[in-house]
Amino acid sequence: MTRLLDDAKIKRLKTDPRRRPGARQNPSAEKAFSKTATQRPGASSQQRPGARRPASRMRNSPSNSPSPDSQILESARGLSVRILVRAEEESSYLDVLLTEALKDSPLSVRDRHLATAIIYGVVRYRNQLDWWIDQVASRPVAKMHPAVKAILRSAVYQLLFLSRVPPSAAIDEAVKLTYQFSSHQAAGFVNAILRQIQRMRPGLRLPAESADPVRHIALAFAHPEWMVKRWIEQLGLNECKALCQANNQQPRLTARLNSLRVPADTAAVLLFEELQGVQPSQIVPEGFYLEGPRPVVETLAYQRGEFEIQGLSSMLVSRALSPLPGERIVDACAGRGGKTTHLAQLMDNRGMLLALDPSFRKLGLLRENARRLGVEIIRQLCADARSVPLRSHQFDRLLLDVPCSSLGIIRRHPEIKWLRAESDLSSLSALQLDILEQSSSLLAEGGVIVYSACSLEPEETTAVVSRFLAQHPEFIREDMRPYLPKVLHEAVGEDECVRIYPHRYPQYDLDGFFIARLKRQGGSIR
Repeated sequence: MTRLLDDAKIKRLKTDPRRRPGARQNPSAEKAFSKTATQRPGASSQQRPGARRPASRMRNSPSNSPSPDSQILESARGLSVRILVRAEEESSYLDVLLTEALKDSPLSVRDRHLATAIIYGVVRYRNQLDWWIDQVASRPVAKMHPAVKAILRSAVYQLLFLSRVPPSAAIDEAVKLTYQFSSHQAAGFVNAILRQIQRMRPGLRLPAESADPVRHIALAFAHPEWMVKRWIEQLGLNECKALCQANNQQPRLTARLNSLRVPADTAAVLLFEELQGVQPSQIVPEGFYLEGPRPVVETLAYQRGEFEIQGLSSMLVSRALSPLPGERIVDACAGRGGKTTHLAQLMDNRGMLLALDPSFRKLGLLRENARRLGVEIIRQLCADARSVPLRSHQFDRLLLDVPCSSLGIIRRHPEIKWLRAESDLSSLSALQLDILEQSSSLLAEGGVIVYSACSLEPEETTAVVSRFLAQHPEFIREDMRPYLPKVLHEAVGEDECVRIYPHRYPQYDLDGFFIARLKRQGGSIR
């Protein structure tokens, strides 16, 4: 069993550079932070070919039962560390990594929930956790070995945010994981930091807001400083805080009822049979909030195509296009097809719906999803929306849910905070305008474009639409109010576009979205 260091030893580790794990005066400790996460503790990278490892360091083989030390790698905390390391090194989305890791995992439901809470919590509060660690560590978090960094972040998150986890358990498990991922020296380093933070916890204080409001809000609400500075300028200090706080709330799961499979009057009854806490949405008639004792994708109702997981703001985009049965419609940035299949449902599976995307993989997922949902009118074309090999002026409606910074959906994907840079906005804006200009030629007279982005940054929204209209006088804006529920009419600005901020509608669990409706003059399409 791992023995925790006492306070006297912690003080020596903190003040004596010769005893400080990771200090340059100690070559063996320095080596602990340069190992890869896959290298066994104590194993030499220069081991001669054919040499046998000591039995105590052998990993599990089919003939050996797992040892207590190796079992911790398959625990909820071990899984959390592995995913956190991958997410940062690969700049990957958490939901993809977590779904992949849990697919064949032996973890219990309780441990799956713990792993999910730790992973999302660490990423959500990453810069704040790093700040606390840097207050007591002998080297900055940025220079730590990836596995040690992930272990410290996950343990500090448990100490500060998960009151149901005993501090002794969080520290003890972190030390055991460090033995497995790195070395004994690194384990001592981790132990000392965690015990120091635990001891200091009652008196922990962030930098004062009066001295540096941007720095304080960035740490207190765990957002990059560049985002905080922008939002203070756009919304003011208090609304910036409210938006950051909303971004840190875990959203409810929302779904779209599929009327192609189930009549609307019986769907709720069918969903109640398998899921708990099903509540209808007041934003769109086909929207539902879902809860359940297991992943909803494992339910029979989902597998039969009776509903689709989709955000409520995303559903508003399809409704803003107001598609009619029998029309010819293009979804020029279809992706996996959440909005595409919604359009098909609103069209009652009649007409022609062309889904464009440059990714074969995403179109493959769209095809599978459409089959599950019973959608039959979608045609696919793997192409860039900026250079579509199609005849002009032949489509009635065009949906452009453009690639964007995704800053409006930080609640669902907290990693976006750390993956994006402010410089991305200008390059994305140029891409979005190019997509809008090139694809608009597909539209017939009287046709309608809905331009949307899960971002509220002016460069990606207002600026793109205004520049397009200035260059294309044949298009005009249309008021969004007729296509929104009354509770969102106040979200429509003087420019007739809608801006949905998550913190302004907490009761509805809406993601941040911008939606504009543009019409080519002439013709009579509704």
